[in-house]
Amino acid sequence: MSIDKITREHVLAAVDKIERENITLQPSAKFDVVINGKAYPPKEIMRYANLMANKTMDWPNSGGEPTNKYLEKFGFEIQPKEQDNAGNTTNRLTNTVIKLGCNWGKGAPSFYKMIRERKIAICADDLLYQPNDLILVTQGQTVFALARILKYPQPVTSNFELAADFNKYKIDYEEWVKYASAEWYELSKEERFSYNLQQGRCYVHLPEIKNRAIAIWNSRFTNKSIKTMNIHIGLCINTILYGPPGTGKTYNLNRYKEDFFTDKGITKSSDEVLRENVNAYPFWQILAAVMSTLNKPVSVSELLSNPVVKAKLNPEARAPRSTIWRILQSYADSNSTELNAKYKGSFELFQKDKDSRWGIMPNKNEVLADISQELMDIVVHPEQQPTQNVADKLRYHFITFHQKYSYEDFIEGIKPMLKNEEVEELSGDLQFELKKGIFYNSCLEALKLAGYESFEACHNDTPDNRIEKFEKARNNPAKQFALFIDEINRANISAVFGELITLLEEDKRTGVTNEDGKLTEMWIKLPYSHEMFSVPSNLYVIGTMNTADRSIALLDIALRRRFEFKALYPEYHEGAWWSSVLQTLNDAIYEKKRNADFFIGHAFFINKEESDKTNIFNNKIIPLLNEYFQNNAESVKHILNKSGIGIQQPGIKNNYQIVAE
Repeated sequence: MSIDKITREHVLAAVDKIERENITLQPSAKFDVVINGKAYPPKEIMRYANLMANKTMDWPNSGGEPTNKYLEKFGFEIQPKEQDNAGNTTNRLTNTVIKLGCNWGKGAPSFYKMIRERKIAICADDLLYQPNDLILVTQGQTVFALARILKYPQPVTSNFELAADFNKYKIDYEEWVKYASAEWYELSKEERFSYNLQQGRCYVHLPEIKNRAIAIWNSRFTNKSIKTMNIHIGLCINTILYGPPGTGKTYNLNRYKEDFFTDKGITKSSDEVLRENVNAYPFWQILAAVMSTLNKPVSVSELLSNPVVKAKLNPEARAPRSTIWRILQSYADSNSTELNAKYKGSFELFQKDKDSRWGIMPNKNEVLADISQELMDIVVHPEQQPTQNVADKLRYHFITFHQKYSYEDFIEGIKPMLKNEEVEELSGDLQFELKKGIFYNSCLEALKLAGYESFEACHNDTPDNRIEKFEKARNNPAKQFALFIDEINRANISAVFGELITLLEEDKRTGVTNEDGKLTEMWIKLPYSHEMFSVPSNLYVIGTMNTADRSIALLDIALRRRFEFKALYPEYHEGAWWSSVLQTLNDAIYEKKRNADFFIGHAFFINKEESDKTNIFNNKIIPLLNEYFQNNAESVKHILNKSGIGIQQPGIKNNYQIVAE
């Protein structure tokens, strides 16, 4: 193979192939090459150019200057991607603006509302969108919205959920019609403008129209009050950070907590910090984590004396022993409890021996996997909780979703409890209590920041007062509250949110008005408490999801329509010892998977010395590769070999496992 055979014509042929076949390309970290007015990742272009010239997609050069010089030699422009102050690549628009009319043929009904709610844009084979193209969404001759394309278009026939809507709006549901996910911005009455030169879908070439659209897009968060806090934080009010493992999702979550939702003060004791830290976890997880670390059956008295369990218990509780018993009985096997099945939890985890000591049932790894490493670290070293600021006011709650998480855990539910605190067996009278979940409590905290002590007080107030109070709250960074949801894709979203999913929408939030100043908020009656409930407009809901576990395309459609998605992919730090290693590794993974969702992130290498490389691969990366390739040893070896990582000869000393050397 000789890469010197590659010519400008091979590059143009590669671009033609990519466009004709709608090939998804691995995004570049720092540069784009502009060809025929569109931006492409340079290394991907050279891989396909090599395919045209040498019948192979292997490209030996690394990204950046070693690849860029070939394209510059052929007369193509290399553009550095814009970066923010932290060096992260921003979502810069291409120079392409396209008009999309919202009637699929003369006399067909407008599909504007449908694509707005689904956050998509429609196109066809004769004019395909590219990521970061800007779309003028028109009704008649008026531009009502702008949309930035997020991903390459897919055939509408690949999404059966679109079929009914397409039939309703008389849109062809055929292979040649495409749709692409998009970031939407709906224009206010003052921002709307006319474009009457062409009908249907077409490129916008008129400079004044293009410049006006781009200017509005770039300043889109400065006009509406509900966007004021978004620009303060840099996120939309409902946001999911997504990406492969090790790309900084949890890091960013912690940064948002610290920078935007914590009011600073003076020193707080480690015991107080411990209580705050364990409060985010369900009690069954804390008991399970304690049992796992002790690795032996324990009595209720021993559990009560554990510092982490004590921190979780309400200090004012009159029956702490009863609380422990209720949790154990709710998640116990049938031989360890007499509790009626309908009052038990959704899974069994604990078992009691003949000495009334408790432990974890065998073969419960799937349930135990829901317990985060952060909680395990707290249980192992409760005394090492760092002191914080006593006047720190944490304006957020945090939760990790798991497969068994339910509406009753999240919003509210009726839970069984024991009345007699002294019983050592299940002989107490069975009572029930209404327990509020973390989402309800987060909404209540946001409500209090806006000036209401309860949902009843807010609902009974006058509309004008609600509008005024929430307007002030939205414009005051100190009046924002957040609910952080880690691993949001692990739960059944439809079951967890229930009917409240609609209330998450910005225009359904408490105190929000339309362009005419009329309230568009929505209230519902909760099923258990019969309390009137609404989601405050000063509450952020920020989640994370690991794309290696589940693709965005598989997420519940109702969730996708109501959340903005912010991608976090690996960063390659110039000059870092690990940068070329990580690039080569991800190139090899992409060659096998053809999907960037399975990349390895930079976080595994940050602040590590080169001498740690073998440990990083053995303890972090190889286990992930085994998971990615279902323990297919040949595939994992291929990835490591392509990455230049040496492998020990399999044998009894390494238990015949793949071990880096």
